[in-house]
Amino acid sequence: MRNADPMNFTSSLFLRPLIAFTLVAAAVSFSATAQDTLLTIPKPDVTKELEGFTVADGFEVNLFASDPMIANPINMDWDDQGRLWIVGSAVYPHIAPGQAASDTITVIQDTNGDGVADTSSVFADNLFIPTGVAYGDGGVYVANSTEILHLTDTDGDLRADKTRVVLSGFGTEDTHHIVHSLRWGYEGLLYFNQSIYIHTHIETPHGPRHLNAGGVWQYRTDTMELEVFTRGLVNSWGHHFDLWGQSFQTDGAGGQGINYVFPGAAFTSAKDRPRVLRGLNPGSPKHSGLEIISGRHFPEEWRGTMVTNDFRGHRVVRFKVEEDNSGYSSVEQPEILTSNHVAFRPVDVKMGPDGALYIADWYNPIIQHGEVDFRDPRRDREHGRIWRVTKKDSPLIKHPPIAKASINDLVGLLDEPEQWNRIHAKRELRTRDRADVVTALEKTLRNLKPNDTGYENARLEILWTYQTLDIVNEKLLNTLLNSSDHRVRAAAVRVLSQWKSRINDEPAYINVLAKKTKDDHPRVRLEAVRALARVQLPEAADAAMQVMQPGMDRFIEYALWATMRDLKDSWLSDVDDLKFAADNEKMLYALKAVDSREAVPALLNTYLNAKLSPKQEREALKAITTHANAQELGTVVEYLLSSNNQNEIDRAKQINIVVAASKRRNVKPRGDLSDINTLIQKASGSLRITAIDAAGQWKLEDQRSTLEDLATHGKSSLELRKSAMNAVAALGGESATELLVGLTAPKEDMEVRIAAASALLSLSPEKAATQTLAILSNIGNQDSAPLYRNFLRAEGGVAALTAVLKGKSLPQEVAKVGVRAITSSGREHPDLVMALSRAGNLDDGPEELTPKQMAEMVSAVQTRGDAKRGREQFRKLDCFQCHAIAGSGGKLGPDLTSIGGSAQIDYLIDSNYFPNKAIKEGYNSLLIETKNGDFYSGIKIAETNTELILRDATEDEFRIPLDTIDTQEDGGSLMPTGLADSLLENEFLDLVRYLSELGRTPEFSAGTKRFARTWRVLSDTDAAKDYLYETQPEKAIQSHESLEWVQAYSNINGTMPLKHVPSLRHRYWRKGHSFLKFTLETSTTGKAAITVTPLDGARLWVAGEQVELSEVNILDLQSGQTECILILDRSQARKDINVELVDDARSTINAAFLSGR
Repeated sequence: MRNADPMNFTSSLFLRPLIAFTLVAAAVSFSATAQDTLLTIPKPDVTKELEGFTVADGFEVNLFASDPMIANPINMDWDDQGRLWIVGSAVYPHIAPGQAASDTITVIQDTNGDGVADTSSVFADNLFIPTGVAYGDGGVYVANSTEILHLTDTDGDLRADKTRVVLSGFGTEDTHHIVHSLRWGYEGLLYFNQSIYIHTHIETPHGPRHLNAGGVWQYRTDTMELEVFTRGLVNSWGHHFDLWGQSFQTDGAGGQGINYVFPGAAFTSAKDRPRVLRGLNPGSPKHSGLEIISGRHFPEEWRGTMVTNDFRGHRVVRFKVEEDNSGYSSVEQPEILTSNHVAFRPVDVKMGPDGALYIADWYNPIIQHGEVDFRDPRRDREHGRIWRVTKKDSPLIKHPPIAKASINDLVGLLDEPEQWNRIHAKRELRTRDRADVVTALEKTLRNLKPNDTGYENARLEILWTYQTLDIVNEKLLNTLLNSSDHRVRAAAVRVLSQWKSRINDEPAYINVLAKKTKDDHPRVRLEAVRALARVQLPEAADAAMQVMQPGMDRFIEYALWATMRDLKDSWLSDVDDLKFAADNEKMLYALKAVDSREAVPALLNTYLNAKLSPKQEREALKAITTHANAQELGTVVEYLLSSNNQNEIDRAKQINIVVAASKRRNVKPRGDLSDINTLIQKASGSLRITAIDAAGQWKLEDQRSTLEDLATHGKSSLELRKSAMNAVAALGGESATELLVGLTAPKEDMEVRIAAASALLSLSPEKAATQTLAILSNIGNQDSAPLYRNFLRAEGGVAALTAVLKGKSLPQEVAKVGVRAITSSGREHPDLVMALSRAGNLDDGPEELTPKQMAEMVSAVQTRGDAKRGREQFRKLDCFQCHAIAGSGGKLGPDLTSIGGSAQIDYLIDSNYFPNKAIKEGYNSLLIETKNGDFYSGIKIAETNTELILRDATEDEFRIPLDTIDTQEDGGSLMPTGLADSLLENEFLDLVRYLSELGRTPEFSAGTKRFARTWRVLSDTDAAKDYLYETQPEKAIQSHESLEWVQAYSNINGTMPLKHVPSLRHRYWRKGHSFLKFTLETSTTGKAAITVTPLDGARLWVAGEQVELSEVNILDLQSGQTECILILDRSQARKDINVELVDDARSTINAAFLSGR
């Protein structure tokens, strides 16, 4: 940051190495007042908090309970007497040395029905960060750090006097990821979650169970059967079931809104899953808790909608979730409740016995765990709220006396609209005489009439009651497997899978499910496929493959992929005997899903002998080369070198797959590779370059002279010469070193010198460093970052570059680029940083801000920063390359949609000064050194049993075989220091102010509308203008090498600022034109409605066909992704534009905009 005018400055503040921060004395009083700016928060005042709420039309909110009755509520559950059980923690996030574990379970109740709790009892007060509670089995289950406890009161004083350890040994690596969020399922099982940093290996009476990273556990309390239900999500604190038993989750550290989950599904962060599912609302803020509206108190149109908490943005939000093929679609609705109070932190939400909605308010200005100091004095450890939302002029529900009700009355509650009644009725029936309960269930079943409202669901509830009792009713199950309602059939398949061990007839089990894989509805087929995964028999795999057909939606396709992986040990050895083996497409799909060494022979046979499309050949080859041995790779190469049935582009792509795998795994193909020479000499374009790469990677010495000639041939293309240089370097030897040193000489073009120095690095880091110093000293406008990154990755590269810099000088900007490359690598390399700083005459490294300096800076942001100007600085610094807002942008850093609602200003300042000081979970880098001496750093995307997949600071992905890794350690942030170097003081204040407003104020919130946010815009190049002039602007809808499309992103409110969209002007055009691409995605063919605002000067093409724009536009979309192009006549289009998906009676499908980078 460049210094502003120093006049009238009264304090000399901390000077960052690259940002000098100064403040005008008049802006703030430096002393205790400045410190107050850091620490002062609103005093708890329920009246003011109520005044700060905005409630959905027709609803009202009241305070149900607060401190001192409760404090820091985390999770809650109702018992059958209408009492609310709440776990809270004052110890969180970290117990102090010598501090006793004293966290509580509190029981509160509204005894007079006025909507306010009037009694409170501390049931237990010796817990350690309890994070989940579920009433049942005569007491209460509680998640207590590394264990699940069952606490009971044996003498009726509402005080726990008996403790039973139910399960013990859950991971404890991170206190806000430990097991949490207990909830009873529709079938009587207990579900609870764990999060990304927890690794659990737990013993049960049925054998050990393992869950690394996030996931959901499923537990039968009476038999102690513990299973993993789903895997993944970063920090999920919300899980619930709809009326038909389908599961949904939210993620407190994700950005996908509502997630549809099913047995065996895996999501981001899942261990051992190279593929994961994404949620239904990409770009959503982070959410905690999940409830599904049911019952007569709420309006009909609200029932079945899902409620969760945007705890960072101080909002309670609602989603309308509808069926979409085998899965669901989700659209956010207007908020239920929002607050302007900084400490309102809704974390859990439950419907109560009276039909109202209850919200647990953690009440805390600080919500971060690692990002804010554990002892930060702003952490509130005393207060808490339970808020109650009701519908005006709608009668509440009279709480049924569950504990005292007769068996017949309890069975009658199974048909009630309130899910609360149904769940508690089933739990109570479990405690009654089983024979009497069965008699009542059978009587009710006989009395149900097909024409009754809710007939199918009533029968399903009875089936689930049998599950709760652990009584197998095959007759009822078979009846519901053939229900006329697909939702019931799908639920019945799930029950069948859960009863598998009790039915114990695997052939009959497979036979039933084989029929269900042909069901009319895809969700029934999905459930059948996942149920088949429970039978390790080849017949199950054959049955599962029956669902494969063109146009499968993403959920059923994922279910099939996961099932074929789960069953691989049962079918792979006998694959040729299976029915699906006769279908090349199915065979290839199944073998790819396996992703193991054992699948290679069958894959190789399919690749060599089956009739496959070029795309299928590449897919097969990727699967083969991931695990093939040298002989098998040689067989592939010989086939590709001798093949005359492929065009050059396809051959190049396939040979390149082999070369890349060979390099990654350090395996050279074995066999006759001499025909490579023919391709090097006679092929053209990408095939020739690929052949050159292969000759170098496989060290084909007989090609040395040819490669040397190509490397030094001045008339060859730069791309070809670079490939030849790298190949020569791979061959090694003194002659290679000498040749490459010569190519770094000043007489060569700068691009050639850079390429030669990079290639030389693998042969002699010292000589490469010497030549690189000369290049860097005169590099001009060329990007030096790739050179630095090559040295950081190469064995001996850092030491060599550090040594050669001693006593030398570099242009300051070039040295800065080097420091940034280091800080974004995840490694520190302090000696190299120091050498670059001295060579470039850079300032010393940063120091910590004092509390006074930080307070002054916070106050300056608040009083002088401008969020709108800061939004421009965010774009200027290209922050979208690493960070998304509302789901659009890069993935290297956290989504910033609601960062202002959760992060304090001092944290945002610190994050810009010291990116490594506090790193968000899931975004710390890994540092990898391979046995070959290669270095990698990046964010872990996934890890399988054979590979680690990283994404580096340039968004490139690296697949690293696990058996090639020598060392692995945690690294720092990939966010480089110095990004704001070019900003003036006020620009920096503006940037921080902008970040502090994101998700905190309406103007800077994403809202609920569905906008196009990720765009590709046509660059203003001479080649593009000349091409479009010759062919007219409409030709931009067709791809052409003259057209360069680059990423662009909307503001958080959904508008795309036209000042950031190039306007292409040609001397023969009377007006400029802008060109914008966006993509729509749908799982089904049908119609979707969009609006384009404003319409002035806008024309739209969808899948290559022009659409006449009107106020609402109905688009015919095919399943999958559809590219759309807007052409704007800038003489008419003068306002920022947005494109929105809207509800319309003519729409037949649920579409979404493609987001991301």
